[in-house]
Amino acid sequence: VAHWLPSFFADSFTQATWHLYGWNTFESMSNSMWIAGLTLLLVVLKPLLRPDGLRGLPDQLQVGVGFLILFYVHPYSGLVVLAVAGALVVTDWVFCGRLEMGKHMPMMRALFVPFIAIALISTWQSQDAVYRETAGHVFGTLQLSAFWYPFTLGVVGFMALRGAQRWTSEAHPYRYAMLAWVAAVIFMHTSPVLNGYHFVMYLHLPLCVLAAPVMRRFVERAFGPVAERTGTIAPRCVVCSTLLLTFVSSLLVTIEAVADLRRNNLRPAEYTEMIEHMQSLPAGRVMADHELGSILPTYTPHRVYVGHWFLSPEYQARRDHYAEVTSTQTRAAELKELVEGERVNYLFVPRASSDWVA
Repeated sequence: VAHWLPSFFADSFTQATWHLYGWNTFESMSNSMWIAGLTLLLVVLKPLLRPDGLRGLPDQLQVGVGFLILFYVHPYSGLVVLAVAGALVVTDWVFCGRLEMGKHMPMMRALFVPFIAIALISTWQSQDAVYRETAGHVFGTLQLSAFWYPFTLGVVGFMALRGAQRWTSEAHPYRYAMLAWVAAVIFMHTSPVLNGYHFVMYLHLPLCVLAAPVMRRFVERAFGPVAERTGTIAPRCVVCSTLLLTFVSSLLVTIEAVADLRRNNLRPAEYTEMIEHMQSLPAGRVMADHELGSILPTYTPHRVYVGHWFLSPEYQARRDHYAEVTSTQTRAAELKELVEGERVNYLFVPRASSDWVA
């Protein structure tokens, strides 16, 4: 799609609509951790979203223990629980005109103990430099704007708006809870101080809940008894087109994911030979390009200078520095200093640089 757009818009569009952000639940299924996080999130939110609040000790245990487990399975999902809990209090205060402490206190008690436990454990873990670096990735400026909703949510977003209007007019008991869920996620993924792309995957599911009754009524009108008697075909064409637009993103995501796989995840055949050779050598420190470095720790006992982007501290700087010092013989002294400083046992360089490095 991006190549059909003006150049000034194409880059922003491509980045914001990347299929690995999880703009719809189908996209999230590519990541097993996301699915685990979403599943446990629903277990925790079920009693939390109930209009009359938590009902006794079993609900409090489900929320408290579930939140603790969820945080250590998928921390970003755990943060969503806290955001939704806060949004529930705010929406009740805004729309009901008062704080119902009798309703919210059980929720606060259920979350308080695991929250303190997580805070203490995280403080202890923060003594490790790698943990500090990776945990800090929750903060940043990589947020995703609501501007992209028409492109990423499409028909589902419009039907969700219609569903929200119906829930409000019918005084649906879960209207404030669903609003709190949606508002919390929007707040998180558009925040200027959070890397909001982590949280966009939690938006599609509540929108589908809001949109489902609207779609059902839409289909019933087109294929129900009234439509059968009149025999009009136009409404059915409209419904079929709407269904196509609703699910076309899943098809486009699949096409893009396959293309992405071919671009980024097919490794050269020579990597297999390198890995097999390294498996026979004593464990040590390896300096190689980031692609080989991201694979070696999976199949060998070696540690790498730069590898997986998320697990390598100062990934961008290290990747670029390696490429620079191995690109030309004029940087030979700098390469030697880097190898000695990092106590590298095994060095891989591009084939074109092998003669002068040797």
